[in-house]
Amino acid sequence: MTNIKNGSKERQSDNHRLGYMAMLGDNSVIGISRSEKVKDFVQDCGGSFFRQFILVSDGTIPTRFYLHGKVERRAIGRVGNQLYYIATRHKETLWDFADALREYGFIDAIYITGGADYVFYRDKDEVKHDVGKPDDYPHEKWKDIIPWLVFRK
Repeated sequence: MTNIKNGSKERQSDNHRLGYMAMLGDNSVIGISRSEKVKDFVQDCGGSFFRQFILVSDGTIPTRFYLHGKVERRAIGRVGNQLYYIATRHKETLWDFADALREYGFIDAIYITGGADYVFYRDKDEVKHDVGKPDDYPHEKWKDIIPWLVFRK
């Protein structure tokens, strides 16, 4: 994830992560592209951008996934103009997860790492909502690694 405003540094991602999420002002978009033009534009304007595996693009799932096995899965998906944070309760393959998202009507969805790890979010009224077990935070295995996903108004 890259955000020029707060000094975050860009981390190299592999060339299989063609999906992206770009956030600028009140706009957020999930897309797929090898080009860095969207990233460069968003960075130049002070927005945020990250790359990850695409799960659903224009209502279609990819023909190949690069993560295998069954684990808890998470994603950010779009239905209409509404974004959703999705988390599985049980372990799923990436293909089954993507297929379920498509069947539930998600037009676009991008993978979010973290599986069953504890996270939280704040709603528009700044009320904190836990996702997972708060007793699991902070987890020592992730000490000094903070993969934040921040949406700002």
